[in-house]
Amino acid sequence: MNNSIKKYLTAVSAAAGMVVMLGASGNVNAALKDDVLSMTGNCRTIAVWVRWPWCDSNYTPVKAYDTMTALENENSATQLMVFDTYDGKTRYLDSTLGCHVVPRINRAGTHAVWIDEKNKTSWIRDLAGLTSKRKLISGGNYFVVGFQWNSTTKAENVLVESADELTLYRVPFKPDYTVDTTQKVVIYKNTTLLIQNSNLLAKFDRFKLSVSEDIAYIGCALPWPSCMMINTSKKAILSRKADGAFGCEPNIAPDNSYRFFHNRDDHTKLRMWDANLSETAWDVVMNLNVPIPGTTLSNFTDCAAPRWTNNNRYFTNSIPLQGGYEINWGTFDIFKMTAAQVKVDNPSKAGFFLLGKFSADFKTVEKYVRISDGDIRHRDVSGDGWVDPVPTKIGFVAATKNPNQLVNITYKPGSILVDKMQKGSSGRLLSPKGVVVKHWSAVSRIVLDTRNLSKGLYVVSLESNGTHESVVVPVSQ
Repeated sequence: MNNSIKKYLTAVSAAAGMVVMLGASGNVNAALKDDVLSMTGNCRTIAVWVRWPWCDSNYTPVKAYDTMTALENENSATQLMVFDTYDGKTRYLDSTLGCHVVPRINRAGTHAVWIDEKNKTSWIRDLAGLTSKRKLISGGNYFVVGFQWNSTTKAENVLVESADELTLYRVPFKPDYTVDTTQKVVIYKNTTLLIQNSNLLAKFDRFKLSVSEDIAYIGCALPWPSCMMINTSKKAILSRKADGAFGCEPNIAPDNSYRFFHNRDDHTKLRMWDANLSETAWDVVMNLNVPIPGTTLSNFTDCAAPRWTNNNRYFTNSIPLQGGYEINWGTFDIFKMTAAQVKVDNPSKAGFFLLGKFSADFKTVEKYVRISDGDIRHRDVSGDGWVDPVPTKIGFVAATKNPNQLVNITYKPGSILVDKMQKGSSGRLLSPKGVVVKHWSAVSRIVLDTRNLSKGLYVVSLESNGTHESVVVPVSQ
């Protein structure tokens, strides 16, 4: 990004009352960016995942963690990471040690939410890191477990689970990225028995919940390991548990295809059901051609938490299932290792985060890209991914690299001037929720009136002769 654009963004963001972290801390990994964009067809891609730094910077295991259970570690000693092909950086979305579970990206690809069970709060932060994290829902009455998006109306809902884990609601996700739980609508209230002929009701596992775009079906395990799809209108249950197998990590596709998968017993294969509620199913091997950071060990190739992104061809995955904890690290206590021993050990044991792509027939994994760095000092697992539906070169074109950049933009309160567009260019102004506010073509210059727009980060997206460029513009009024 050249200095003029930096100055411009700083000025307009200040006018919008925002704090801009230009060149936010993080390491640029050009090779990773290229690998991801190659796999996703040059579509902007974002990944968010949980990091557990079990060692300090000198490779010495943190002794305090040894006395804590896995759940206690999760509730007090994790951080949240983000990678975005926008700038090619991996950085902290939340560097504060605490509880970060069920991280989920909204369907517009602008924000992430996560659950803090220790403080009974669901937090939210914009993925660009322009603002600080804030509480989306607090008090423990509800936990955010995901998002639902209507691709036609562009309306988005937050999916929340009740405190007793028996009811799933949808709550409108407002343009200012807040929610009002008084507007909640019941999607499904569970009456499934945990044990037949008992008074015990099975509870939703917030780690294992997903919905179709139209909210017609919920994918879940109720109770685990009984994986299923629930028809929310008819209150009917459609079993999705493979014969003779445990079911784990159930996932329904994010569109309306009603594809479904779950992990099989050994967590090395998925059981995949075909589209349109078909009973046809097959196994997908998940641990082949994995770009691991160390050497392959047969005991460390199980999948932790495969999950569809917003695009059903792409998914996130974590390997190994329990890497980093004593139960998977052999017979000795990992926290008694010296720094020297940690340095020379196999980094594959630590746990790493992946983005994968299914083949067109969903019967194989076409490709994996390892998103996390493979550093043995931390365990990177459990997250979410977002792939832009439209291929585009997102970012700011430096004049030194491309003197014929597609557009010049100037901003002032009330308007955006898009100038010097090339012949044949077309453009769109997108709201913070991805809604097209205005579309234009066959002009070289246009003034966009922003006086009646809600505050937020808008995107000017342009295309010319197959080349795409998008610029983020804060709107203050």
